[in-house]
Amino acid sequence: MNHPVAAVPAGAPSRRTVVTFLLTSTALAAGLGAALPAAAQTQALAGTVVRVRGEASATWSGLTRALVAGASVFVGDEIRTGAATRLEIRLGEGTKVTLGDHSTMVIEGAETAAVGGIIAILKGVFLGATRAIADLGRDSLTIRTSSAVLGVRGTVVWGEQQADKLGVNMLEGTLVTVTTPELTVFLTTPLDGTDIVAGQPPTPPRRWGDARLAASRAAVAF
Repeated sequence: MNHPVAAVPAGAPSRRTVVTFLLTSTALAAGLGAALPAAAQTQALAGTVVRVRGEASATWSGLTRALVAGASVFVGDEIRTGAATRLEIRLGEGTKVTLGDHSTMVIEGAETAAVGGIIAILKGVFLGATRAIADLGRDSLTIRTSSAVLGVRGTVVWGEQQADKLGVNMLEGTLVTVTTPELTVFLTTPLDGTDIVAGQPPTPPRRWGDARLAASRAAVAF
């Protein structure tokens, strides 16, 4: 007797920037609304929207809801921002991510209510800010792309994911590692950045020009 086989969803994005954050149950519990969509109640809690300017939404299992300050976000949510939009989400104590306009990310997982989380930035501009957790002895933020892996701890890192290019700048902090199959680059000086094109080694660390730095900050500024 043949049994039905569950279909695997097709069309999963081939290029993803994955960000791993530390989560804390105390921070995630703050600001949660009592009423949640029925679909969201079956998902694991991942974080809370801190503030929004413009239009942002989260979609899961074909259902889309608008995101406002205080709204919860969940594992499996695909989050999109519209034109002239800024969205800031708290994903744990001392950990936040900000999206600029026309950006898309997916919250892919949370290990437990207290530790772990995976976010995929599919396109657009992001700012990740996380503080060092000394007793972990490891990076508190990991960003993976098709062309590089970024390791971050206690650092503010800016990035823009384009179709075949990722630009990264360490705005604050002491270390960001940028690893590709060809080479690892260490950003150790604030305002140093690198550009990574798929299949090529990252450019050597260098301070970005004032105009590029100003444009980068403006892309995520409220």
